[in-house]
Amino acid sequence: MSFEFGNALSRLNKLHKFGIKLGLENIRDILAALENPHHSYPSILVAGTNGKGSVTAYLSSIMQSAGLKVGRYTSPHLSSFTERININGNDVDRMQAARILNYVLDKADKIGLIGKTSRSLTYFEAATAGALLYFAEEEIDLAVLEVGMGGRFDATNICDPVLSLITVVEMDHMQYLGNTLEEIAFEKAGIFRAGIPAIVEKSTFISNKVLKDQANKVGADAWFMDKQIKVISNRDDNLEFDLIAPIGELKNLKPGLFGDFQIRNAAIAAAAAMRINSMGNIKIPDVAIREGLAAAKWPGRFEILIGTPAIILDGGHNPHAVQAFSDSLKRYFKDKKSVGVIGIMADKEVVGMVKIFANLFKKVFAAAPNVERSLDPNILAEYFRNERVDAVSCDSISSAIDSAIKEVGPNGLVVVAGSLYLVGEARIYLGLAEGDPI
Repeated sequence: MSFEFGNALSRLNKLHKFGIKLGLENIRDILAALENPHHSYPSILVAGTNGKGSVTAYLSSIMQSAGLKVGRYTSPHLSSFTERININGNDVDRMQAARILNYVLDKADKIGLIGKTSRSLTYFEAATAGALLYFAEEEIDLAVLEVGMGGRFDATNICDPVLSLITVVEMDHMQYLGNTLEEIAFEKAGIFRAGIPAIVEKSTFISNKVLKDQANKVGADAWFMDKQIKVISNRDDNLEFDLIAPIGELKNLKPGLFGDFQIRNAAIAAAAAMRINSMGNIKIPDVAIREGLAAAKWPGRFEILIGTPAIILDGGHNPHAVQAFSDSLKRYFKDKKSVGVIGIMADKEVVGMVKIFANLFKKVFAAAPNVERSLDPNILAEYFRNERVDAVSCDSISSAIDSAIKEVGPNGLVVVAGSLYLVGEARIYLGLAEGDPI
């Protein structure tokens, strides 16, 4: 079955050459050829720059705790494509993934959506179509869909959500979404729908003004964090918080994921569940919210591996995410001798990220994931040296991790960070995940 799965992935990977195409025409046509599977269940869309994966994980866990059969679609994957398509905490198996991908790609080929540079289905569009089809086949009760990029022209936005969520909006993917926060926020606001509730995280004044204006223009019934929704952190080391919303209060909630920033992510998901429950069609009792938040799992985001030494994996890949990670690392692990294993994509804000990492580590081991966009580790090491950090360029992620472990000793801390791709390959090397056959 690995052979069939590998062949299906090979077909899918050939679509990478068509890059990223923002627009809904392709996804609309392929889903029509598949008889519009996304119309058979309600969906929730989760957009934003940072935290959207964690929010998707929390919300899916809450819905599962409420007894629902929940489809979760996320991207990118860490170690295997199968992670992208998940039902009630279980990734699609390789046999089903191969079948779905081949079926979608065969349909796309039949209607002329394969191989035409001007109109070819992209990798993300094909994966999205496959996920939406699989969820229909499995007769899920609800889909929680993480928007890939932006919102307005993202393939997931083909779905008409019963609820739209937007996490913090920051600068990222500027080559596709625009070079200002106003432009980026406008793209995210594309998931708003007339008369459909929405929950929006607090971002910059500029971002929130655009989001509020667009919500009003479209007619979305939006609640904004720190306006209609209040989050009160208990400010101790157990990350508990209280949530106050227009339709009720919940006290002493505790996120299952680590890091102070997870309080806000968990709060958005909890507020979303309260709002879904208030709509009447889906019942989400308070106990399901509490249990779902605590049970949530999301690998590669402040993932702590207890050992000698301890290892922390975090895939934050822009300055805002790295700063949030840094703040929690300093708070909870300030007494640990730590070194970094760092890899960054060349199209990210490298200088901004390096400056933050330079305040965390006196020594780093630079490595490059097996991705075309990876920054050369020699160049990355030089960036760190310019910040007066002792930096070693490594020819592989495995050698970087091994060197870092040797450097800190059994009582130290190794931090693997800077890219989800880096973290994904590190998880394979550390025996936490199985990679794809190709």
